Amino acid sequence: MIGRRALLVLAAAVALAVPASAVAKGECAADQRVIAAWSKGFDTHVRIVDDQLVVLQQIFTLISSNQQVPHEVFVRLQTLVRQHDAVINATERRLVATKAGTAKGRTFKRLALRYFREVARPLNRCLAQLLTADTTVKLAAVGTCVQKSEGARNELSRALTRALARMRAAKDPCTKQ
Repeated sequence: MIGRRALLVLAAAVALAVPASAVAKGECAADQRVIAAWSKGFDTHVRIVDDQLVVLQQIFTLISSNQQVPHEVFVRLQTLVRQHDAVINATERRLVATKAGTAKGRTFKRLALRYFREVARPLNRCLAQLLTADTTVKLAAVGTCVQKSEGARNELSRALTRALARMRAAKDPCTKQ
């Protein structure tokens, strides 16, 4: 009778272990989808910001040398601001719709959303302000706005890097093969 009871307990443990490992795999896959949504949006965000900063530098170079800024330069910046806004909106929607599977995944998702809301969107607004800046005071405000955004970016980038490192830690069940 003791042997049979031990066998039943072992069978029950095996039956429970299989769904638990399947759940863990599902949770890990959910976290990977959060990372993929972040990566896709972040890569596009970085590319557009690089282009915006090139245009911004061009504008300030022309202004500092007392040259007229061609209309095409402003049109290019306006196009980039609109593209960036679309990427930010799409990435936020994608992240909100993607469920994280683990606590670490939820932390990463929260930080990723915060990055787009507190860094990407305000930076894009700063650059949009440049399109309507008609005085040196307004131009200086754009510079201040960009610097403030840079400070928030540094803080959140470090937090995101730490969260991603925790998710990829050797002790994490999602990283075991």
